[in-house]
Amino acid sequence: MIDWLVYLATGGVLGAVIAFVIALFKVGPGKPDFPFGKVAFACIFLTLTLPYAYMWYMGKTHKAAIVPVVKSYFLTADCPLEGKIEEIRVMHVSKSTAYVLLVSQEPESWGGYDHPIMRLKLARNKKTGKWFVDKDEVLRSARLNKDEMIWPPFK
Repeated sequence: MIDWLVYLATGGVLGAVIAFVIALFKVGPGKPDFPFGKVAFACIFLTLTLPYAYMWYMGKTHKAAIVPVVKSYFLTADCPLEGKIEEIRVMHVSKSTAYVLLVSQEPESWGGYDHPIMRLKLARNKKTGKWFVDKDEVLRSARLNKDEMIWPPFK
């Protein structure tokens, strides 16, 4: 919950600052009226939605190559998460590295479910061009006592 509040506050402030900078160049004597409210709303909206649009685009374009690698890693003993995969979200992909969020569903001892989140850094083999998991970090897990902020937030 705090992740969302921080995200909304920083996105709102950043959008307002961008709108103010735009207004500096559009307002002045001899220039038409400037709809600051509409521009501020548009800038705030864009600063809050662009990270999700970027992750959606990364997922659409690179998911076919990355998801099988993440699924095979999840089944190995190296992966600290248990249960089943709930979601795989591709955050960023470059030529040699990729960052992925993996959400699983682990049963709790009291009968409910925990949804731990792990960040995976994938690297590309220079010779074969295939992806492999280079580094993993558990961001949230009740069982592993982890609770870190995720940017942009989800779940």
